[in-house]
Amino acid sequence: MLILKKYSIINTEREVISVENQRFNIEIDGVDKVAEVLKVLSIDGKEYVIYSVDNGDDSSDIFTSEIIKDEEGYDKLIDIEDENTKQNLLEIINVIFS
Repeated sequence: MLILKKYSIINTEREVISVENQRFNIEIDGVDKVAEVLKVLSIDGKEYVIYSVDNGDDSSDIFTSEIIKDEEGYDKLIDIEDENTKQNLLEIINVIFS
């Protein structure tokens, strides 16, 4: 089951980032970058965010992370470990953004 919905993300400064304000700070390979939320998905009881990061050369990379709650109840983005989940999300990305 796939559900598209509005969502909020908490960045490292613990500020709420709503879908209307779709940018948040993220560290990728040790470099701080600004990401833009494209979609939030709920699949089989887990939530995932699809976001883009500008490369600074008129191109962007698309990333997907799982959203979990940390010990304080804030949303946190983590890597997706399961290969089947990665493949399913890649297919969804291709359908949505093709």
